[in-house]
Amino acid sequence: MQIRPKVFYHWYRNIISDFSKDKAEGRFMKNTVYEADVQTGEVTKEQIVHICLPQNVGTHMCIDEKMIDKKYATIVTS
Repeated sequence: MQIRPKVFYHWYRNIISDFSKDKAEGRFMKNTVYEADVQTGEVTKEQIVHICLPQNVGTHMCIDEKMIDKKYATIVTS
């Protein structure tokens, strides 16, 4: 089955996720993840994460990059 990126984006953003509710309540883009040097512990990179919920993270993860409307999106799934 072929799903157009715009359709997938619309369904995820407006139907499946809590994006509208989280944005209205100020919870959207509030989570930050850090990359640190293993030896020194110094933070080397900081990234704001749009959707970072404990139930979305598991012991086996998959990461993929997709282009949607000429913009790259990184998709991480459990």
